[in-house]
Amino acid sequence: MDTESKPCTCQNNSSGYKELTKLCQSSDNFCTVCARLDAIDARISAAQAALEALQCERDGLASQLNNAHLSRIDRLPIEIAYIIFEFYVTEQDSPLTLGAVCQSWRRIAWSTPSLWTTLNVRLTRKNVSENRIQLANEWLMRSQKQPLSIRLYVKHGHSDMGLDDFSQFYPLIDLVNDHAAQWQRLSVTLPRELLVRLDDMGSTTSILTSLSLHSNHSKIINNAILTHTTPHEVLIFGRCFTAKSLNWTNVTHFKASYISLDQTIEILRLSPQLIHCQCDIREDPGPSDVLRPPVHPRLKSFDIQLDGPETDLLFETVDFPDLKKLIIRGEYEPLAIEVLSNFLQHSANKLEQLSINAFRLSGDDLVQIARFTPLLKNLDLADIVGPDDLSAFYICMSAHLPTNDHGLPTRSSPLLPCLQSFRWYGDTSVPWHHIALLLPPRDQSHASRRPLSLIQVCNCLYSQDDPVPYVPAAILKQFLQYSDDIKFEFEVEFYEGQGTEDLMALSLQRTDFDIVCTFLVITPSSVLPHVVPAFLISFAMDNGQCTSLPLLFLSYWTFFFTAPSRQAVSPMNTGSSSCNCQNNSSSNKEPRRLCQSVDDCCSVCAKLEVLNSRISELKTALEESLHERDGLRSQLNNAHPSIVDRMPLEVASIVFDFFATGRDSPLVLGAVCQRWRRIAWSIPQLWMAFELRIEGEEVTENRVQLAKDWLARSGGLPLFISLHVQHIRRDTNRNFSQLFSLIDLVNEYSDRWHKLSVWLPRCLLARLNHKSSVSSLKILRLCSFDEESLDIDTLAGVAPGKLSVHGFWFSAGSFNWTNVRHFNSSLIWVDQLIETLRLAPKLLSCIFDSLCLRGDVPPAVPFRPLAHPHLRSLELEVGKMGMAPILSTVDLPNLRKLHLRGYFDEVATDELSYFFRRSANKLEDLSITGYSLSGDDLVQITKYTPLLRSLNLGDIDHNDNLSSFYHAMAATSNDELPVNTVPFLPHLQSFRWQTFAGVPWDLIALLLPRRDQNGRCLGRPLNCIQVSCNRLDENDNPVPYVPTAILEQFSQYLEDIEFEFEVDFDEGTKDLWALSLNMVNK
Repeated sequence: MDTESKPCTCQNNSSGYKELTKLCQSSDNFCTVCARLDAIDARISAAQAALEALQCERDGLASQLNNAHLSRIDRLPIEIAYIIFEFYVTEQDSPLTLGAVCQSWRRIAWSTPSLWTTLNVRLTRKNVSENRIQLANEWLMRSQKQPLSIRLYVKHGHSDMGLDDFSQFYPLIDLVNDHAAQWQRLSVTLPRELLVRLDDMGSTTSILTSLSLHSNHSKIINNAILTHTTPHEVLIFGRCFTAKSLNWTNVTHFKASYISLDQTIEILRLSPQLIHCQCDIREDPGPSDVLRPPVHPRLKSFDIQLDGPETDLLFETVDFPDLKKLIIRGEYEPLAIEVLSNFLQHSANKLEQLSINAFRLSGDDLVQIARFTPLLKNLDLADIVGPDDLSAFYICMSAHLPTNDHGLPTRSSPLLPCLQSFRWYGDTSVPWHHIALLLPPRDQSHASRRPLSLIQVCNCLYSQDDPVPYVPAAILKQFLQYSDDIKFEFEVEFYEGQGTEDLMALSLQRTDFDIVCTFLVITPSSVLPHVVPAFLISFAMDNGQCTSLPLLFLSYWTFFFTAPSRQAVSPMNTGSSSCNCQNNSSSNKEPRRLCQSVDDCCSVCAKLEVLNSRISELKTALEESLHERDGLRSQLNNAHPSIVDRMPLEVASIVFDFFATGRDSPLVLGAVCQRWRRIAWSIPQLWMAFELRIEGEEVTENRVQLAKDWLARSGGLPLFISLHVQHIRRDTNRNFSQLFSLIDLVNEYSDRWHKLSVWLPRCLLARLNHKSSVSSLKILRLCSFDEESLDIDTLAGVAPGKLSVHGFWFSAGSFNWTNVRHFNSSLIWVDQLIETLRLAPKLLSCIFDSLCLRGDVPPAVPFRPLAHPHLRSLELEVGKMGMAPILSTVDLPNLRKLHLRGYFDEVATDELSYFFRRSANKLEDLSITGYSLSGDDLVQITKYTPLLRSLNLGDIDHNDNLSSFYHAMAATSNDELPVNTVPFLPHLQSFRWQTFAGVPWDLIALLLPRRDQNGRCLGRPLNCIQVSCNRLDENDNPVPYVPTAILEQFSQYLEDIEFEFEVDFDEGTKDLWALSLNMVNK
């Protein structure tokens, strides 16, 4: 490279920008390429300026086009515009959107009363301002005298809104009351304080058809609130409503939840027009003298949810002679058969549908019930708990006539002679053999058997362990013989919302092929496409019997599943002879010519046509100039070498090295150009770090060859290798043999390992091998996901300074511990921990997670005592049983830091105290988390740590809030202690408390030092107190605010002690000190 030549100031053209830049800086000494580029840029700038001016002029024609050409809505008759606007306005689309388009649309929308008949208002703490009240008033005024549909609601589950004063909402409620005469549908979900303000006194006539009231408040509303309106449909949700709250004169449909029995009966008495009633009775009945027996002659449907003794009281009290539908839902309590039978005897002469859900019921009980329902057409049994799977009922149904004690048919009327449909639902095993008894005999005439046409079975699986209740082959064959007369709908609901499957299809799929063919032959063509799923073809092919499929089935399949689809209807051609124009308010931002005729064009459209022509010509010329400009890219690169090309090779190497130090691969540099590739390929330090993540894809020969080339370019430099194979734990079906060649490649460079970090399955970890007699390894990290035992003797030749082992049980003898100073491990046996400390003489710090005793029992023979003179930091995650042998065996005279994490069992207090007496003379940092510990235990432990500076207590399970410990800490001066007694923790500087429950603020305040006459702190040098509260359940665990008195006490030490208080919320961690101050200010 010639460094003496005058360099041309340039930009590297290999960047990601599409724009080209002149690389010659001096205008007096332009090269021919830059001069040509300058001329092209001038033409492009002039064309862009002219194009922008023409486009601005064209945009200015938009308003003129609108004035010269009326929109489609403006040209329609006003009645048609009304209809279009009514189709647009729904619950999601507000008529205010129409009014925001233009003045003409606003006039149409504002003058159409039908657009303003639906008002939905969601109430929050802040949204009921005067402007919103005024908007609601104008909204309702525009409806004129049209019937209104009004909905007022608060967020679900927040009906109390967290307020004490609701006066800000009164104007809105009063506004709704003013239009009571127009109410057609009224739905309110409000606090009780606002519900009682509803008033229909201004209504002389009532057009209300539907009324819905919802409140979570439990206090009863004793006063009548809506007595002038007479709705036809009433829905009540909540405990605060009573029968006297409403006018029941015209009510035909009623639904309620959380209502008492006496109120239900009173409503039945007050509703002479009632036809359908659905109640969820959850309250205890009132006094018995209130339950006067009502007879309701018009009620046809009665749906009741019962809980407890209400069953007896209800059916003893009511009588419905015209009842046709009865649904009884319970809570798995015994059903009062005698009472229900008496009720049916008086009320079930016309009953056609009966549903019994979640009751304890036997077959004999069901037979007794069925005898009083001679006209029953639909029977639904769901979640029935009984001793006999209702076998007596099914047997009685199979006889088609009731039987006497001797098993002989009687002369009484048939049992359920009009039954047309039967449904069974449950989460237990399906009684298929009993359900098959419902099928009539084949030799019996249709006139003498039940008109049964539908049998439904639905089974719910609540866990993956529940077996699928397939239909037995014999029963399935029996069902298939009736497929032309009876429709079978069998389904199974899988656990955790995984969907519903056709149980008939699943059973057919695992049934003999002969039964399937029989089913295909006997099924008529009208039923076949609804019953036969497509997988039956694959079933036959999988069993090698496709040739035996009947031709009839194939013809049916071809007919039903290859029928041509319907053709869409063409849009209507209006054939209008007027000027065909488009509304310019569409989403297209460019003005369009609206006159269709060329001979008869308005002046605005003619001007727009000229502008469009000139704009098109300019765009064409601009595209040609830009294309010509792009063609200069290669010429610029050849005429002006890049910055990197003009740099010395040593400087380029440094630049590339900076680029490749992060997550960027040197392969990116080689993809720029050939020269960059030559430079990058010749710099060994770019290839020292080799990282490979395999996430399920195969390791091809190309990838292995790429790894070989990568490592070969590193020269003789130390290597930083990281391998990570993503793997599902205990996935034994995956074959890892394809990765052997990659592991063998890594082994070939074992003499240059500086850092080796692998996350591999057990079979690949065992293949690692240090083949060289020389080792430069400093960091070794071995991870697996099998959680099994593994001995890696092939790595005994390396002596790393930092070692990490995770995810498998190892033997300490598998590694060379000569130079190990830092060790981190999980899944380790206690005996191997002690052996590790014995084999690692230079160890300074170690972390052991998931420590366990072999067999979970203490060793029969105590471990040989061990003293490690160099270890300074030790972190253990271990229970009491595993902690005791370690503390009794190990002596660490130079220990500075000890962190203990447990599993919420008791701490080995005696062993820990004995350990501290031997090893804690220099201990400065102590952390105990996740143990059951008392204050006396903590005092006994810490009295042997005189040099302790930091103490962390986390998630301590205690009964005394460690009170004795805090009181011991409160004695800070020698005057308060006995003679010859050393002060307790005299050097403590930092104290931290972590908890899931409440915070003992009064005890923590005992840590504060006392002051002398000059205001200086006496005693220990405490400078930091940290409190962290992690609330697992925000509803059960309130925020532990700092009490006002304690907060004032802490505030006096702000200059000497740093207070860090925090609490966890769903949205993150918050400053508990600030929250407590805000609470005090409020």
